[in-house]
Amino acid sequence: MGNEFSTFQPLYAERMNTVAAQWLHHVKNAASAAGLECDVVHAQHEHPYRAIIDTAVNRGCDLIVMASHGRRGIAAIVLGSETVKVLTHCTMPVLVYREPQAKGFLAAS
Repeated sequence: MGNEFSTFQPLYAERMNTVAAQWLHHVKNAASAAGLECDVVHAQHEHPYRAIIDTAVNRGCDLIVMASHGRRGIAAIVLGSETVKVLTHCTMPVLVYREPQAKGFLAAS
C-alpha cells in the first residue's frame, strides 16, 4: 500500500497554512474594527495544546482565551479537547468562552 499520505502531506500543510492565515487575518481585522490591538501567531506543534501554552509563555501573556464547542459524552472523549488539555497543563489563567445555545422553538430551525 505504501505511504500515500507522504504524497499529499505538502499539499495538506500548504492548505492548512493558507486557512490559518485567512482566519488570523479575519481575527486581526475584527479586533482592529473594535479598536483593539491584536497580535496574531500561527504556531505548529505535534501537540496543539503545547503550542498554545508555549506561545503564551514566550510572548509574556497573562491570560489565554479559548473557545469551547461544548461537546458532551462520547464525542468529547473521542475527539478530545485542546481546551481541556490547556486547562490541565497551564499555570496561567485560562478563560473559556462557549457561545450560548439557542433554546426553545428557534433551536430546531
